[in-house]
This record gives sequence, C-alpha cells and structure tokens, in this order.
Amino acid sequence: MEIKDIMTKKPCFIAPETTLIEAAALMEKHHCGALFVGKPNKLQGVVTDRDITIKAIANGLTPENTLVKKIMTTHIESCFEQDSLRDAIKKMEKGRVLRLVVFNREKEVVGVVSHGDIAKAVLRNETERSHVSEDLIKAAGVHASDTNF
Repeated sequence: MEIKDIMTKKPCFIAPETTLIEAAALMEKHHCGALFVGKPNKLQGVVTDRDITIKAIANGLTPENTLVKKIMTTHIESCFEQDSLRDAIKKMEKGRVLRLVVFNREKEVVGVVSHGDIAKAVLRNETERSHVSEDLIKAAGVHASDTNF
C-alpha cells in the first residue's frame, strides 16, 4: 500500500501573515489539525492545533495579534506519495511526529498523512496488520468501530 492511497488530499494552505485566530477558524472549518504555510510548490512551514495551544496560548500570545510565522514549525518531516506505509511509519517514529507532509515527484505538496490515516488503513487491510504494531493504532486513537468494514 502506498501513501497516496491513504493520505488526505488537497491540504489547506495559508500565508505566513495569517493570524492564529484565522488559522484556528480554518482548522475548524476544514476539520483538520494542521495547515500548510506557503504554497504547494514553496512550503515554508506547518502550523498545528498543538502549535497554537502550546507555543502561543500557553505562552500568553494573543491569537488575534500573533501571526502564524511566529510559531510555525519550519523543520518538516515528509514523505513521497509513492512511499510505502511501512516507510512512512518509520519516518514518523524517527521524527517523533504525528503527521507527514506528502510530496509528489515534482516536489509539490499533494497531501498529508497522519497516524489516524495509517491506523484506519491498517484496520481496513488485513495484509497490512502484520506490519504495523498495535501500539500505533492505539496511539492514533482509532477503534475498529471508526472504520467501515
């Protein structure tokens, strides 16, 4: 199974000058926990709901006045859409991240893959179950009832 088969396609992009309140509203609107900063062919960073909470709110920054570029993560863990599920899991574990940015061969952002995406795919695909630990599934908080068998 390749990452392109399970990734979330068409991720949301925002400008570095976007305020945190605007970013949070977009996350709510699109039901996502991460937004890409920049453009598909020029990724500058990623901002997550955790970044907003830990880097901004917990440190007294106001979401109305703080720009995404102040708290975004610029060291981005990534994979390619042709990568295997196992390779993506290894990259997540090595980088200690919950999401990977997915690039195509032209090095444009085409999606994002999360622990949850992987866990759901594994639960749906019997042959992949032997390659992935139960710990990953539990860590993602996905239960068999979350999938359509």
